[in-house]
Amino acid sequence: MFTSAFIVFGLCACAGGGGPTPTPTPSASTPSPVPTLTAGAIRHVVIILQENRTPDNIFNGFPGMDTVQAGTDLKGQSVPLTPGDLANHYDLGHSHTDFVNQYDGGKLDGNNLVQVGCSQPATCAGPNPRFRYVPQAHLYVSENISKAGIGFDGQAGCAAPATSLVPEIDVITGVESQKTYPCFERPTLMDLLDAKSVSWKYYAHDQYSIWTAPNSIAHIRNGADWQKVIFPETTVLGDIANGALPSVSWVVPTGANSDHAGFNAGTGPSWVASIVNAVGASPYWKDTAIFVTWDDWGGWYDHVAPPKLYNAYELGFRVPLIVVSPYAKPGYISHNVHELGSILHFTEIDVRARFDGHDRRARRRPHGLLQLPAIAAFVPGHRCPGECSRANEAKRR
Repeated sequence: MFTSAFIVFGLCACAGGGGPTPTPTPSASTPSPVPTLTAGAIRHVVIILQENRTPDNIFNGFPGMDTVQAGTDLKGQSVPLTPGDLANHYDLGHSHTDFVNQYDGGKLDGNNLVQVGCSQPATCAGPNPRFRYVPQAHLYVSENISKAGIGFDGQAGCAAPATSLVPEIDVITGVESQKTYPCFERPTLMDLLDAKSVSWKYYAHDQYSIWTAPNSIAHIRNGADWQKVIFPETTVLGDIANGALPSVSWVVPTGANSDHAGFNAGTGPSWVASIVNAVGASPYWKDTAIFVTWDDWGGWYDHVAPPKLYNAYELGFRVPLIVVSPYAKPGYISHNVHELGSILHFTEIDVRARFDGHDRRARRRPHGLLQLPAIAAFVPGHRCPGECSRANEAKRR
């Protein structure tokens, strides 16, 4: 087995678990010794974005994970988490309003207020549909079969019709009273990579999908960088096989492969594994770090409150993170606090440039999850004299 993986909870602090849990068994393969990561060892970063899951939902009972078998509703009653399929027939609300209701001032008892939408008759969700877990959690660390997926198309971003408007969340009040056209001008990590001559590609299913993030950035959608946004997402497998993988890759799935409640086909683990296994069987494996995460909590129950609310929009409920690399600590599960900006921060360190947003705030970089005496780089010719010494000093503290 070429993979050395660990799982970390994102966007929240660790809290006590409770109750008996199912015990899926991770791979029994004996991992190879973890090499020491030296400056310049990581030359490729692959970021795989899945959809809408919490640790209590998709990794419930996995050995070492902080998960529970029951939640609490507004009446103060205990509600057991019951098993359900990854491919279900209903979706859960995951808007700002749903978060506020579920969070309920930190009591975490408002999950039964989260909206439920059925793709079949209203009975499709069954009782307590927000309190479910996927019993096949181990598939995400052991699945090795790739399956085809169906498409999920939308029309959004700078390609949307002029009449298309999306609500804006006021970060101070949380009110969504204004709407705007979904095409913006703001700096991105792609711009930092361009400035440092670091190659990148964004692999997506469709240019009109709401998950094709560069489509919402005007200077990318309407400029030369749009040629680096690659369709379909399966092109990444050919680029790996043909030696054309860039230094930084984003990979977003079809709806079928996304894990998104309501319309996924249960093939997310196989889709992710097909990318990981392709890298593992290629020359890229020796210098790659793969990050697999989920974009938000999706309305599912999770028993851990965000450690801090910086504003009306940040932070949110936990999402899982899997890191796969020859430099990952085998079987290691971290309960440290990270946020999605930590992945951005990890990548920025080697570009030696940062924004002023939550990536700068994400001081707990994921370097503690890899065997990193110093963080450095896929950037060609990067000597990292300043950042590497600071990373070593941070590790000593």
